[in-house]
Amino acid sequence: MPSRISIITIISFLFLGYFLWDKPGLSSILAFVSILLMGVGIAHLLGKTERLLSVPYMAQGLNWLTNNLVAAQPVVSSTSTTQNNSNPSQSKKPKKVDRKKMLAESIQTFKEIKGIDSAIHELEKNILTPTLEAHNKGLDGLGIISDAMVVVFYGPEGTFKSKVAKNTVKLLCGQSVLENDKLVLLDKSEIRSFGGNSPTEVALNKAELAMGGALLIENADWLLEEDAMQGVSPVAEFFQGLRRAAEAEPHKLLIMLTIQADAGHKLLSEESWQKKFDVRRVKFDHLNDDGLMNVFNEMARLRNFNVSEDVVKYAGSQLLEIKHSMDRRFDNSEAVRRFVDACHKTNALRISELRGLNNQPLTMDQESISIHDLRNARQALEII
Repeated sequence: MPSRISIITIISFLFLGYFLWDKPGLSSILAFVSILLMGVGIAHLLGKTERLLSVPYMAQGLNWLTNNLVAAQPVVSSTSTTQNNSNPSQSKKPKKVDRKKMLAESIQTFKEIKGIDSAIHELEKNILTPTLEAHNKGLDGLGIISDAMVVVFYGPEGTFKSKVAKNTVKLLCGQSVLENDKLVLLDKSEIRSFGGNSPTEVALNKAELAMGGALLIENADWLLEEDAMQGVSPVAEFFQGLRRAAEAEPHKLLIMLTIQADAGHKLLSEESWQKKFDVRRVKFDHLNDDGLMNVFNEMARLRNFNVSEDVVKYAGSQLLEIKHSMDRRFDNSEAVRRFVDACHKTNALRISELRGLNNQPLTMDQESISIHDLRNARQALEII
């Protein structure tokens, strides 16, 4: 019977396609022929052979073969080699870094930070210039012979030590360190109890995370604080852990410390922990007049203060007078922040009083920081 013949044909070609499926080349053609004849058998049953063999249906079959059979075959190795060679990104050589240009741009960037001229001079003398000279001699990476570089930024609070340290990381290690989370931070609050581990273990773990990048230890005064139980500071054990990490992978670790002036002098005077490290230092002084004014302008901008030029000039004169009257209690960014906070409070009180007296909306000039606000802010600081 025709129906039985058709069924037998279908089953036969199904088995034929199944057993020849995983053989490349010929199997693809046979599989397609078997599927095509299987369709003919089905069409015979349904009386639609003529429609199946029409051009549109043949085209659909060829498309299916291309997408589902030929594409599924194993890729010949010579083809993959050709594809790899055709990728331009893989054949390009990495561009050589122009260290001289990069360092010159970095120096200019640092000089734009107002009020710390002496620190920038030391940074250029102790870090930037030696790094350039080392690379001119053919040294890669950090440009050091020692196992690791340690840079100590020491000086009064609020003098941009951390900001300069992070910019130095970008300079010595590249922007990719910051983008790829290779800048590992460590501060007093995180390590005070050492989490049950010894100072050596903590330092070793942190250094391994920062390998190829930088470890930034902010407010590192705690390194010199004596333990209440043992009566000794953790500085020796801590640097022992850093040394072990650096010996395992030399020339790949940059360690940055920010520390207060007195503690920094004490730390640098102890030579025991400095073995196998290339130690550099950058000393920060109190902010000069330009630095204080720059901090005020930046904080006013962040607070969205609307300040006229006359008020800015008056603010500058007030800052200098406060600095001279309060001496060392007003010579850093923290002191300026207190002044800006006081300005904000006196301005808010004045606006509140005006709104209580007037039913009309206040103008922009009325809501702006005024000379009156600055005077009241200074009085508030002097009372403190």
